[in-house]
Amino acid sequence: MSKAQSTTVTVKILDREFQVACPENEVDELNASAQELDKRMRTTQSSANIVGLERIAVMTALNITHEYLGIKGKSDEVESLSDGKLAELTTRLSKVIASQKKRT
Repeated sequence: MSKAQSTTVTVKILDREFQVACPENEVDELNASAQELDKRMRTTQSSANIVGLERIAVMTALNITHEYLGIKGKSDEVESLSDGKLAELTTRLSKVIASQKKRT
């Protein structure tokens, strides 16, 4: 398996430029991520009237992490329900197959 070539991308967040290395095949995703981060950091900055890039970044990271954990919790719950449903269907299917074998 070949490793993707790395390139340096300039992203702009809160009017500051940052050089970031990333695989060439992920440049679009990096740019989209940077745009979303810039938007969220601007929202944090204006809604809480926070000054200082580091503080804005930490508050934004906390908000994003909180959202992620909420989504992850729901995903885990759905996965657990799916596993239960799958086990139930497997049991029912096994019973049907067993009853069909008895008939033949």
